[in-house]
Amino acid sequence: MRLWKSISATRINRSLLRHGPLWQADYFDRFIRSHRDHQEKWDYVTLNPVRKGFVAKTEDWPYRGIIHDLRHHASRG
Repeated sequence: MRLWKSISATRINRSLLRHGPLWQADYFDRFIRSHRDHQEKWDYVTLNPVRKGFVAKTEDWPYRGIIHDLRHHASRG
């Protein structure tokens, strides 16, 4: 996680002509147990650049990913 945050922060800061911290110092793992949980997390993450004032709408963020369908796989065993 540290490596990903370092590389992505460097690239994002460079493209926005800024410097300094971009990500929180720590991160929190979360289990996603349902489609609703998945959607809530996705909505939260996609709104981060809007909350920070980088863009007015989530669609304007050039580093936005895509959401994949959540498929529940029952554990076997």
